[in-house]
Amino acid sequence: MTPGDQPRPAPFVGPRPYKIGEKLFGRDRERLELLDLLIAERIVLLYSPSGAGKTSLVQAALVPGLRNEAFTVPAVARVTFEQATGLSELAANRYVFAVLLSLEEGQPKERQFPLDALARKTLPGYLDERWTETAGSGGMVLILDQFEEILTIDPIDVEAKKEFFAQLGAALSSQYRWALLSMREEHVAGLDPYRSMIPTRLASTFRLELLNEQQARQTMQEASAQTGVPPGSSPMTFAAFASSGQAVRSRSSSARPSSRRSFRSSACGCGASWRPTRRRLRKAMSRRSAAPIRPWPTTTLRPSRAWEAASGSCATGSKMS
Repeated sequence: MTPGDQPRPAPFVGPRPYKIGEKLFGRDRERLELLDLLIAERIVLLYSPSGAGKTSLVQAALVPGLRNEAFTVPAVARVTFEQATGLSELAANRYVFAVLLSLEEGQPKERQFPLDALARKTLPGYLDERWTETAGSGGMVLILDQFEEILTIDPIDVEAKKEFFAQLGAALSSQYRWALLSMREEHVAGLDPYRSMIPTRLASTFRLELLNEQQARQTMQEASAQTGVPPGSSPMTFAAFASSGQAVRSRSSSARPSSRRSFRSSACGCGASWRPTRRRLRKAMSRRSAAPIRPWPTTTLRPSRAWEAASGSCATGSKMS
């Protein structure tokens, strides 16, 4: 590369979620399905395995799609905050206060509420005050990301969690408000005690699967083409990338032997591991079938001597009486 050449931008963002305004590849079908489901059902629970890309799908694909449909989408909110420690003491409910802080980040500085005033507000009252005008337009969408934090943070704080879900249900009772709750799938069952507080009881769900091979190939090709890398010019093709990943997985699995892995490989990976067992079973069955059937031993059963002595004494005693 000559001194006047400019380096190409990286085709991928790295180990972080895609943000609003960035192009997300390989999720076109999921984007359309989730968008249609949310518009039709109004309240949707999005869940997936860890690392599937929920936050990237929401920020880079769903939010622009909702805004194109004339919905008002403020900042993506969470039920926790990390910037300022000690702010939770200002609020009556720490989870509601965290959501309000997240939503305020999308407002201009001159329009933001003071912290002490924000701490006294409820979620329905805040949304009514901020986005009352959305009733005449397409509506307002409340997005809560990493929603499993409402369950994992301070598990014994049950009363505060109930109060949060009560305020969330009251806020979503308006027909002009939509909501998307995004969380990891292993925590979905923890929402059961609070479902009755939500208008739809979170009946509409959407599971985001991991990228399959076709989607991964499409992501690599389109992301590389966006940065000016022509197809096939990369030193590592997708096949080499996939084979290297399999080699890494095989090395790591061989370094840490697992009974589950060995069972899967023997039961599902190859039939050769089972063939010797089947042959031994067939031989054993053939030997058993070829062996002559032995008759059941017939022996004459007779009472024991102790029984004879006891029965004889009983008979003698009865005669003497």
